[in-house]
Amino acid sequence: SHDQMMKKEGIKTAKDCTLQCVKDGSKLVLYAPFNKTAYQLDDQDKSTEFAGEKVMIIGTYDGSTKTIHIQSIQTVP
Repeated sequence: SHDQMMKKEGIKTAKDCTLQCVKDGSKLVLYAPFNKTAYQLDDQDKSTEFAGEKVMIIGTYDGSTKTIHIQSIQTVP
């Protein structure tokens, strides 16, 4: 969990925690809390700058792989 990683590594922000997980081999995903589902993101490089933030993604969804093919991504309040 973020709480465990943040305490263990002395990390202060969700972004830094997420980036540490990616550095350790995890992939960035879009987590939708309303249905508790994580969606794979096809463009990990484009997603990195938004790590740990609330975002809106426009793209296409491949239901067979649960992957979003990103056209654009931006932060939301």
